[in-house]
Amino acid sequence: MEFNEIIHIEEYNPEWARLYIVEKEQLCSALGSMILGIEHIGSTSVPGIWAKPIIDIMIGVRSLPLEKYLIDDEAMRYSELKKTIISKGINNLLEYSECKADFINEVIKKANERIK
Repeated sequence: MEFNEIIHIEEYNPEWARLYIVEKEQLCSALGSMILGIEHIGSTSVPGIWAKPIIDIMIGVRSLPLEKYLIDDEAMRYSELKKTIISKGINNLLEYSECKADFINEVIKKANERIK
């Protein structure tokens, strides 16, 4: 997905509800007890309306301790990473987010280990 890509919409497709269920089951399997709720949101969840054929899913999870763990050194490392990404000319939201993903996952893993 790119934020500047051409979009198209399609007539409602009942298959979208089934695709949501498949994704929901995979998310439940992967995240287990962290999940508080999963909902099919967006236009594909509304029968009868045209929509971009993208299944939007909202997941509620227990508090991820990223913010609590981002203290001092970790926060500064995160800040430096963000500045480095921008200095490399990366200025679209999707690519910027992808460049931060490994760091964020690493910090969440450390934080989860810390609270066990």
